[in-house]
Amino acid sequence: MSVYRSPAMSCRSRSLPEGHRISLAPLCLTCHSRGSVTLRSTNVRDFPIVRTNFLHDQDLANLANGLEVSRRICAAPSLARYLNCESLPGPRVGHDRKAIEDYVRSGAKTALHPTSTCAMGPEASAVVDLKLRVRGVEALRVVDGSVIPKVPRGNTTAPIIMIAEKAANMIQG
Repeated sequence: MSVYRSPAMSCRSRSLPEGHRISLAPLCLTCHSRGSVTLRSTNVRDFPIVRTNFLHDQDLANLANGLEVSRRICAAPSLARYLNCESLPGPRVGHDRKAIEDYVRSGAKTALHPTSTCAMGPEASAVVDLKLRVRGVEALRVVDGSVIPKVPRGNTTAPIIMIAEKAANMIQG
């Protein structure tokens, strides 16, 4: 939700407002949505089937709750006196739960780094073993964020660098 103070701009404007503004951006750090990536066929030229499966019921509830809390924060007397307009979701989205959930459904996007599509682990059901080797495929390793067993709650840059460094050491022997 972006809230700003700008007498010169309408709340309906899509352009970046001039003047002072604040933004609150609710997001899910613990996502319950789980997608999948599967082969379309045995032809290596066929693109895989990617099912994002966004907005698990709990994720929808968490984002709607975050939006409601953001609106309450901005309505607090100590802050509200500095704000004159809500740009997103804006006055057209009411305060009833269904309207908020509809807004979330229509505009939610992934902004982080999806991972864990071929998680590693010692169990036979894991796609990749602890040495990053793809089970059942000789001489193939996966060295990226997809091997992370559980979707992290933060930026994935450092863990992926660590995975790559560890893989380089294992490959070199």
